Amino acid sequence: MSDTSDSLFDDHDCEFDDVDISLLPIVYQSPPITIPGLYIHHELIPEDIQSEIISNLSFHPPDITQHVAFGKQPRYISKLDLYLENQLKGVINQTEHKKLFHQNLPRQSIVNVYGYDSSPRSYYLASHTDLAKFGEGVIIVSLGTSIGMKFESSTGESFEIFLKPGSILCMTDEARYNWTHGIVPRTVDRVDKVGLLKRGIRVGLTLRYYNQNIDNNDK
Repeated sequence: MSDTSDSLFDDHDCEFDDVDISLLPIVYQSPPITIPGLYIHHELIPEDIQSEIISNLSFHPPDITQHVAFGKQPRYISKLDLYLENQLKGVINQTEHKKLFHQNLPRQSIVNVYGYDSSPRSYYLASHTDLAKFGEGVIIVSLGTSIGMKFESSTGESFEIFLKPGSILCMTDEARYNWTHGIVPRTVDRVDKVGLLKRGIRVGLTLRYYNQNIDNNDK
């Protein structure tokens, strides 16, 4: 993969795989279950900001598919962080906003690229709950192409939610601690009221805080 934004997303086959549609789960455009602390917005990040983020990315899959920054963030991520902070004022409640943007801890960002080859495995993200050392609020920004993200509760309830290019997903409280999130390894999503969508190259950007005083394994 080269350093240009065009090469990051060009030359993806648009034909559907030979899949049994009846075996695909429905990917919902809005959460079918109300979960305290889960907030999704599909139109918050305009195309010019998306393009700016992508233009700053450089990956070399399969050797390098992740960039991590602790503390001082790259300028384009700091700019995005401030933009999200301002856009979400008054949209989510003040307590949730503080958990997402105003913790007295170092900031951490992770950028992952998915779908860098044609295998379902290249989309896989193991279901997990972010560890306690990553603070009380987690933000996921989805770029590139659409994808379904799976949520599952500690009691076994589950669903998949549609993330389009420019979607953001915020998790605090119950959504942050009592539900896992991940990506099922497949190349096609069956999106509610849309139909089949083939996955292309997707970039996932996670913003959270990092408590160096809590010792547990990274995730």
